[in-house]
Amino acid sequence: MTSTSGDVPRYEDLATTTLAVIATAPGGLSVADIDRRVAGALRIDAARINGTSRGRSELKRRLSWMRTYLKKAGLIASVQ
Repeated sequence: MTSTSGDVPRYEDLATTTLAVIATAPGGLSVADIDRRVAGALRIDAARINGTSRGRSELKRRLSWMRTYLKKAGLIASVQ
């Protein structure tokens, strides 16, 4: 895992891992489940997952943006 901001993974690492996690659950996952599974796959400890800066951790912020990018690219969809 390579990072650009401390120990937070790069967007490229998050993209491939997020897609892999979502592929394991064709019925869909909650955002919290996706975040937790991606963090586990990348071996990110709970302190970095839940640590906040301005109310949200850098990891959760990046994961949120990653899901947005993947949706706009048509690679994932929100489960209704």
